Amino acid sequence: MVGNDLKRKRLRALATLEGTVDETTLTEAQLLAWMGAINDLRLVLGTRLDVDEESEYEDFADEIDRALFAAYMVLGWLMENIVAAL
Repeated sequence: MVGNDLKRKRLRALATLEGTVDETTLTEAQLLAWMGAINDLRLVLGTRLDVDEESEYEDFADEIDRALFAAYMVLGWLMENIVAAL
């Protein structure tokens, strides 16, 4: 039961992010949805790459993994800015 609710919540957050990506201002609810979506995306990337606190770009030899790690870092930066805005 919880799994389906969690999946729906995550899909709603992703839909909000996608639907508001071109907006210049967001409501608090939209920003919270962005936080949830970004956090989920970072968790997926971090798990796939086996990222830890000391991971750096140079640790990844594969070009695709380097690109994914760069995305992981950008999402972290974006999350910091969302937290600051809230």
